[in-house]
Amino acid sequence: QLKGLRIVGSQITNEGLKHLLALTELQILQLTRTRITNAGMETVGKLGQLQDLDVSITSVTDEGLEELTSLRNLRRLDISYLDGVTDAGMKSVIELERLEILWVYGTGITDEGLMMLTELKHLKELKVFRTGVTVNGVEEFKRRLPSCKVSSDF
Repeated sequence: QLKGLRIVGSQITNEGLKHLLALTELQILQLTRTRITNAGMETVGKLGQLQDLDVSITSVTDEGLEELTSLRNLRRLDISYLDGVTDAGMKSVIELERLEILWVYGTGITDEGLMMLTELKHLKELKVFRTGVTVNGVEEFKRRLPSCKVSSDF
């Protein structure tokens, strides 16, 4: 059974994603630079064995992140360069309690969203380049979650 699938720069659509539901053991899914939108996240949210998900450079927004909260095995999430991801989307991300690696660079999160992420007690790596996060926010995050390595513009 297939464990990992990388679909990069493809014309795959939300409808095409539905075929992935047959891959019940899928643990790694990369959908970078595809035509996937929030509607496709409903399908992705049903892939319960996923541990590593990359939806960077797609049209997914905060609304789409809500569909991912059922992915309880997720350890790594890359939501970089998603213009429609803001602090509101971090409310969904913090429900992914096992998350260890999170990349949110090039999104609209600010210090408010960053502070929400301190609830992710297993987080080991966070990348927040090109966001609305400030140096004070990064320092406060590090104080609250010192075990997490933060990469930022500061």
